[in-house]
Amino acid sequence: MSCIESGSAMVKLAKKLIGTVLGLLVVALVVLIVVITEIDRIVKHAVETLGPDVTGSTVTLGSADISVWSGEGSLTGLKISNPDGFDSAYAFHLGRIDVDIDIESLTSDVIIIDEITVDGASLIVEQKGLNKNNLQAILGNINSYSRPDAAAGSSEPSERRFIVREFTFSNGILSVVSDAVAINEEVEIPNVVVTGVGEKTSGATIAEVSQQLFQPVIDRAMAATQQRLVDEATDRIKDELEEELQEELEDKLKGLLGGKDD
Repeated sequence: MSCIESGSAMVKLAKKLIGTVLGLLVVALVVLIVVITEIDRIVKHAVETLGPDVTGSTVTLGSADISVWSGEGSLTGLKISNPDGFDSAYAFHLGRIDVDIDIESLTSDVIIIDEITVDGASLIVEQKGLNKNNLQAILGNINSYSRPDAAAGSSEPSERRFIVREFTFSNGILSVVSDAVAINEEVEIPNVVVTGVGEKTSGATIAEVSQQLFQPVIDRAMAATQQRLVDEATDRIKDELEEELQEELEDKLKGLLGGKDD
């Protein structure tokens, strides 16, 4: 083969290689554009698909707005409905959740979430009798899902784990509804801060994260609920005793007045 023919063959090969590389770049660019434009839909779909498996109730998300460049974003209109057997409109309604994700961790097996902030959430505790309510039922479902034997048979991506460095829950309002005590009032939930979830175990599953974040919120909510129910019951007993004493005093007074007239 002459030098001219050899050179021509190398040029053709170079053109093919360049064409292939450019083609791969175009494909990569298209994939990147798709990921950027679809990330919010993907997050919404993931929440509404995995959420019911974890909580045992319907989970809906209004919208997600996550930046793939900074990792910052927000979820709005997250609603966790009640398990079967409860009638209130919902258990949790979180108007806005701000998140800050470590973008570099998205390609690893452990996704790092630097911060989750929930401000101004609305919860409804629906008390059935003395020992059953909707929040405890949801927490029980979460705990059951997080057990190894349950998780093994679930549809959860078991390889993907999470670290949540800081979780803040503030300005929560709790509505108390009880069939045992006629009450329908709002109670403030003390603020909750949780740090270091999954850091000591090289990441936690989504069920474990849910349990560790939900547990303290529900504990605070239940403590506030129980205190309100106790206060309400105490006030009612006090009112009933005062009414009985008043009636007793009136009866005695009538008896005294009647005896004096005789």
